[in-house]
Amino acid sequence: MNFYEKVGNRITTARNEANLKQNELADACKISRGRLSNWEVGTRLPKPQEIKKLAEVLKVPAAWLYCLSDDLREYETHGGQMRLVPALHLNQINTPTILNDLKKLTTHPDLDSLNRYDFVPLSFSPDTKMDQDSFAVIVTDEGMAPEILLNDLLVINPSLSPNPGQIVVAYVSDEPFAVIRKFRKPSKDTFELVSANKDWPSYQGKNNDKLIKILGTAIELRRNI
Repeated sequence: MNFYEKVGNRITTARNEANLKQNELADACKISRGRLSNWEVGTRLPKPQEIKKLAEVLKVPAAWLYCLSDDLREYETHGGQMRLVPALHLNQINTPTILNDLKKLTTHPDLDSLNRYDFVPLSFSPDTKMDQDSFAVIVTDEGMAPEILLNDLLVINPSLSPNPGQIVVAYVSDEPFAVIRKFRKPSKDTFELVSANKDWPSYQGKNNDKLIKILGTAIELRRNI
């Protein structure tokens, strides 16, 4: 059984447990019955937004439906919205075009992408500055310690321009993978990426610099998720 079929099997199982027919679930999710049928037999894969809607209607965790967890307990959303977001270790961010790859996950998720990246189900309050391209970064260095620790998870919005003092994730051509630093703007044409740990390097760049590319601004820090 491949990944598509495993997801489809869980959708079918949850639908049967909810005593819903295919047309009833399709109507509740505002999709066609044919689309739902394709998911259940494993010929197509729902997008993360569609999994979220299915989970709401079927009253099961979105991560369970997407085979990211075997835990059927409901996740507490604190009145917010549930999102499945790709979670990358810093060493997976080794190209300035990584954002293009991540966008495909929300528009045309495929088996290769789902196997390559981890996903985490997170709940967000309505005022969180999050968009459909937001992703998460798992901290794997101590450049921002003690403010940000190993294994902390940062939620990143790639569309949000940073203000001085905010935390960003950036591609630096001289480094083997991305870095997390505090953004500073010493002049109109330059910026700095400053480490909190004196044993780790800081960086200076210019606007539209091709050697240092800011990939996004941190909008939330999660610890011990």
